[in-house]
Amino acid sequence: LYDEGKLAIVQGVSYENSDRSHFRGTDIWLTATDADVMKNTGWVGRYLQTLAPEFPITLPDEPLAVQLGTTLSMALNSDGGSIGITFRTPEEFYNLVRGTGSNIEDESIPDTAAGQELEYMRTISKAAQSYSQIVKDKGDAGKNYVTYANSDLANKLKVVAQLIDGGLKKKVYLVAIEKNSFDTHINQGGVTG
Repeated sequence: LYDEGKLAIVQGVSYENSDRSHFRGTDIWLTATDADVMKNTGWVGRYLQTLAPEFPITLPDEPLAVQLGTTLSMALNSDGGSIGITFRTPEEFYNLVRGTGSNIEDESIPDTAAGQELEYMRTISKAAQSYSQIVKDKGDAGKNYVTYANSDLANKLKVVAQLIDGGLKKKVYLVAIEKNSFDTHINQGGVTG
């Protein structure tokens, strides 16, 4: 895909005059803002919202972004909330969500601030139910054609390849290295440094 110009890799991103804060640096990278700008939407989420401007009121047929892991990256935040889904495996996502639906269409929503929040939660719940079935079906249909190393990153890339082969052709797949295992200084030296 890379050789065909259908895949991009963003690597080595930085910013001028770093204050050496991992947390602020990560926020800057994920929001694509200047160091003096605070934003809570991510650059990917803002882009994806242009593809689904009515999100989350009107949901796309399939999720716009998939992150392999346990928490959704700030990069996927849009003005309408998190615009992607996250899971470790399609099967786990399906099993987590399966059977959580109810006949909420028949229940009225009060015209209050709490009613608006309830409507939003119902929309997200319906999306999770719908998306879990789609993701499971695409994962079941997909195959891997190579042998992957036994590592956290390789296992996540294996799931991405399986989903793509199964027909889940998303604009964005995001994988992260578990526990930022490349950043080891917090565990070095104990109390003596």
